[in-house]
Amino acid sequence: MTKLTVGLNVYNGMPYLPEAVDSLLNQTLKDFILVIVNDGSTDGSRDYLESLTDPRVQVIHQENGGCSVASNVVIKQCTTKYLARMDADDIAWPDRLQKQLDFMEAHPEVGMVGTQTACMGDETVGKSIKLPSSHDAIWKALIEGHHAMCHPTVMMRTSVIQGIDGYWQYGELDDDTDMMLRMGEAANLANLDEPLYYYRVHQGSLSGSGMRRVRFSYEYSIELAHRRKQGLPHITPDEYRAMRDARPAFSHWLDSLDIHARCQYRVAVEEIFGGKPIRGRMRLVWAALCSPRLTIQRIKRMLRTTSPLA
Repeated sequence: MTKLTVGLNVYNGMPYLPEAVDSLLNQTLKDFILVIVNDGSTDGSRDYLESLTDPRVQVIHQENGGCSVASNVVIKQCTTKYLARMDADDIAWPDRLQKQLDFMEAHPEVGMVGTQTACMGDETVGKSIKLPSSHDAIWKALIEGHHAMCHPTVMMRTSVIQGIDGYWQYGELDDDTDMMLRMGEAANLANLDEPLYYYRVHQGSLSGSGMRRVRFSYEYSIELAHRRKQGLPHITPDEYRAMRDARPAFSHWLDSLDIHARCQYRVAVEEIFGGKPIRGRMRLVWAALCSPRLTIQRIKRMLRTTSPLA
């Protein structure tokens, strides 16, 4: 009996989409369902998806509704015991799904497990950044606003993700942090110690406005988690934004500096792994000058690595 469904959302996934799909179809684990939601792509993604003939693949075409809408489509129709995630521009290591499935079968207390991951650019692949592996360490990092799980690497118990009603419905916001926090309230979280995933960094994934949206989504998710713990009423994104807007002007200036530093860091990583290492390292220096604490923290995380993927 098939135990696993893999959900992959696509919005203008070319030219990386075929490599991502191939990395799934060539897994050592063969028995799974791959549900691909084409979320209103306007490039060649639809034509490529309609050319797929593997019987494990199910393609759903819909108007663009955003990541959370596409993700919830997969969650609602999933009938297998487990549901895994995958991004349309990344690459899964061949034994990723088998190792995660084995772990979940052996650890019934875990509701979601991720893996270590390495950044991949157009020219080179970096070493794996060490993410925490235990529930307590992952939760502590999440609630403090630090990177703790790589969303596209996760495998979840379908009963748990369906039990928390999937992803939130704020289509304009990133949804993964809120989902991870609510999953962590319902069951244990874990990361495998092995790097089993290439996370692609490229110019198409970098945006100043996108970074500002990501940070707002992260902080709003943490605020909601604190409110659930304290028994306080839920607030909407607009209400939380109003709370933030009421802060002193100096706080807004620090926020802008932080966003700029994060954007510079992201571009620097793309340059380092995209064949421009000197420019990338110079940009890291500039990011450090803009936000020393943040950048030093990230550089330490880059240095705290395991061996590079073969």
